[in-house]
Amino acid sequence: MSAAPTRARVPQPAVGRDATERLRQAENLAALNILLAGIAHNLANPLTAIGSFLEMLPDRWERSEAFRTVDYQRALKDLGRVQEQIESLTRIAVAPDLAVTEPWKVETLAAELQLYALGAAAERGISVDCRIDCPEGPSSQPREVLKQIMIVLLDNAIAFAADAGTVHFEASAVPAADGVRLLLVVRDNGPGVPSEAAEKIFEPFYSTRKGGMGIGLFVGRQLARAYGGELRLQPAVSGAAFELVIPLAPE
Repeated sequence: MSAAPTRARVPQPAVGRDATERLRQAENLAALNILLAGIAHNLANPLTAIGSFLEMLPDRWERSEAFRTVDYQRALKDLGRVQEQIESLTRIAVAPDLAVTEPWKVETLAAELQLYALGAAAERGISVDCRIDCPEGPSSQPREVLKQIMIVLLDNAIAFAADAGTVHFEASAVPAADGVRLLLVVRDNGPGVPSEAAEKIFEPFYSTRKGGMGIGLFVGRQLARAYGGELRLQPAVSGAAFELVIPLAPE
């Protein structure tokens, strides 16, 4: 009697941490593609107009007063748009190497963000109310990622705050099923976010801020999720309130 044939083992799809990490990477890559396509589109139009102006410059500068005035001012405006968008990109840029080699203290980062907020708000006559009750112990999350996300939130709050208004910044620890998480909250007393725009503000290139490129909140949310956290808009009676919740160690 011959032995029964052995059943071939069918490879099972990867599950658990590795599959979750691959899913995150795929989502981040898709988000990056959207971001790069939008940046290319936003920069291409003004740069094309500036290029056309420069091509005509030698021939038309002396002969056309309209070229020296109207077209020249239009080119300057297009150049300003490019500069504003580059500045927007700079505000959310993070170092390419996000690996953390040594743990760092959360309270130190919170103090740095407090100083940043005070300096940025002083230019508009905005006051800053800080409440820092950070968890004890170090964090091993990418420090500069958290800092840049918070700078985006603070810049937005200061830009939208009412004249002579107040921006609130809070840092605290919150219990979670997987341990303690870091909670960072930024609130302003500006016009707030309309309910119909609550999710749109996290979409790429949607902005209600004058001169804004609409990528800060989009990139901030993608980065937060990549490291096991979340960036969201809180319900608020007045003004706007954003919170960043993130584990103290990468998931």
